[in-house]
Amino acid sequence: MTMMSDFDMTPYTRMPTLDVPSLIALARQVLAAAPARPKAPLKQSLSALHEATGALEVAYRAHLSSPAGADGRPVDQAADNAWACAYARLASYAALPVAHYPQARRAQELQKQLFPEGLAFLKLEYGAQWTETEQRIVLIQKEKLSAELEALVGPEFMAELYRCHALYAEMVGVSQPKVARKKLPDLRELRLSTQQALTAHSIQLLALHLSGDPKLQDAVRPSFAAIDAYRDKTIPEKKKPTPPEPPAMETATPAP
Repeated sequence: MTMMSDFDMTPYTRMPTLDVPSLIALARQVLAAAPARPKAPLKQSLSALHEATGALEVAYRAHLSSPAGADGRPVDQAADNAWACAYARLASYAALPVAHYPQARRAQELQKQLFPEGLAFLKLEYGAQWTETEQRIVLIQKEKLSAELEALVGPEFMAELYRCHALYAEMVGVSQPKVARKKLPDLRELRLSTQQALTAHSIQLLALHLSGDPKLQDAVRPSFAAIDAYRDKTIPEKKKPTPPEPPAMETATPAP
């Protein structure tokens, strides 16, 4: 039996912490480096690692192919713009001299009624913003202000306001239920299972290495090399030593 007093087993009893893609790659490399004609214990650990890695790959593909959640920003930006335009048109009319344009006084009243705090409500989160805008839409309908607002703000601007508000209600899920996203596999649990299977397989490889048989040791080295390579990737690059400063050159003393 070959003595291996300088062989450190510790790195192979605990796998490096890797993200899912890197863990899959390492597991596949270790599977590919498996010794030929493995005996029962090693064959069992290989089978478990193969199964765990396959399940992790399937789950990871499901996550990659899953459509991202609906992005509400385009609807939010369109609604913000519609309300800002309506506010600006009403404010412009309200700024006209009442003596010359009597409707300017009514524009001032509507501005205070609909925008008592300006456009601050547009900075709220989506649900709260919809609540604030809904109250204004209900007020317009209840007080029958549509005709006045179209005259002061402009029919196109009010049409855009109503259009964007309807889209906003759909976006936050108050006009119709949101479509439930398909539940995806638990990557955290599957990642842990693969890491455990990789550790169990590594321990089986350690048993072969510790047998002292040079042929078996050669057979398991490729697997250990793959593990070492990924462990090295997780270690921050060491700072290079600062090169010593060159010695100061002595200045020759001028002859008297």
